Amino acid sequence: GIGGPAGPIGMTLLPLITVGSIQKKNVTVAVFDLSGIVSGHGKSSKFDGIIGFDLLEDLEAVIDYKAGVMYLRADG
Repeated sequence: GIGGPAGPIGMTLLPLITVGSIQKKNVTVAVFDLSGIVSGHGKSSKFDGIIGFDLLEDLEAVIDYKAGVMYLRADG
């Protein structure tokens, strides 16, 4: 993986997920320990999770690499 092995991975169904003003219902997500990724990138790194296609497929995403920001908005 990105920073080494992630360990055991589980799957769960979230009845609702909210990212900013975007909400999606009944999203299946993978759940795993990100501590190996964080420790591999130094203590200043902050990871809350990894956003995948299930969340992004109905959204428009703009990534500003220079600012270190990703903007999401409903498609359309």
